[in-house]
Amino acid sequence: PHWCEVQVHFAHWPISVKMEESWAPPQPSCSIPKGLGSKHLPFDEDCEWVVEAGPVTKWKRNNGRGGQYACYHWSPEGHGGGVEDVKAVVVAVHGYGGWTMFQNLRHAANGETKRRGLFYEGSFVQRVTRDLGYHFFGIDMEGHGYSRPQDDPRPCFMSQGLQGVMQDVKGLLEEIRHMLALPDNSKIVVIGHSTGCLALIRVVQQLELELEQAESGGKVGAMIHTSPLLGLGKSDGSESAVSPGKGGVSMFFVRGILGCANAVASSMILNGGDGNPDDEDRVPRDTLPEVTQRAIAPGNLIERWVAGDRELDPVFVAPFTPVYMNFAHSMFREISRALRAAPQTTTPTLILHSKYDPLLSSSSTARFVELLGSEDKTLEYPEGYIMHNPQLEQEYEADVNARICAWMEERFSRAANGTIEAR
Repeated sequence: PHWCEVQVHFAHWPISVKMEESWAPPQPSCSIPKGLGSKHLPFDEDCEWVVEAGPVTKWKRNNGRGGQYACYHWSPEGHGGGVEDVKAVVVAVHGYGGWTMFQNLRHAANGETKRRGLFYEGSFVQRVTRDLGYHFFGIDMEGHGYSRPQDDPRPCFMSQGLQGVMQDVKGLLEEIRHMLALPDNSKIVVIGHSTGCLALIRVVQQLELELEQAESGGKVGAMIHTSPLLGLGKSDGSESAVSPGKGGVSMFFVRGILGCANAVASSMILNGGDGNPDDEDRVPRDTLPEVTQRAIAPGNLIERWVAGDRELDPVFVAPFTPVYMNFAHSMFREISRALRAAPQTTTPTLILHSKYDPLLSSSSTARFVELLGSEDKTLEYPEGYIMHNPQLEQEYEADVNARICAWMEERFSRAANGTIEAR
């Protein structure tokens, strides 16, 4: 079975749609190019795929667009799980092509038993729930993980682009407030990766504008992002290929072209090929020699051990992740809106972005942080990190997760009455 140890911690909260049979992995009905062949796998092909997700509760909700979005919840481990014990709540959104457990559980292999997959022990989820005593929620973006309709042959397709994802996230936040009896969103910390960052940034900005609307829950306590999607291009010190900064291709021009194309071909796939260039081609120029050597020798830059998990994970159709016209159009639209609203955004913010990110420009991230109106904002360039997803970089993931947890604890103090206040 794909799911293990499913436990419901909130018996008082009715979950009427939690049916195991509805969680069968989506099966593709069209041919999707595969991004990695067996020669790239770091283990024997007969490895056993397992998911040891720990004490997770999962459910689905209607998204108002003819589909559903999948949600996950891990209660504080050893800290009590009642509504009177809520210290803080983490809400995580994964990146494009991923899903909640793939992003937040630990990736590991046991050579003796040939077990690969996703593990709760030692994961970011366990660190948050056990060490900090926080609740942990996740959501699969539309078209991803278990938010993808089983009969939809289009992996990662979002019917309304990022706007639909933002709507789903706000729906989950509202549900969390009811589930945990929270008066507002002040105890909630949102954590995103890549595309998930952009969706969360826009949700945070919308919530700040809706402070007078009681049903919105108000602004969240903090936001944390790893490698946010705020511009395209390698993080090699040069200007991004499409960037909000000087010298990049005009964001307005790109939005105009994509807007016209989206009107006639919203489902058109923009990318193709096997998605697996040689390691040497993925190394950004001006990369430190010791980093280059580590990137090429073990194949770390293409996240080799994670790529192996993608090959086995039944939730993934293939490592190739098609980018659709309507997503690209909504992506550039929301990037522009995020930048325009940045000076009015006051939520405490932590961003970690490698200068060697082979996918997204760290210079675009720096520009966003420069514009950000928050008095409590931190941008870090972790030394030695070379992957787009630092939380999955095997050598450093523990350090990254520890840094994120320390930042949350530093900015939130527990009061005697159980509230949590930003420092």
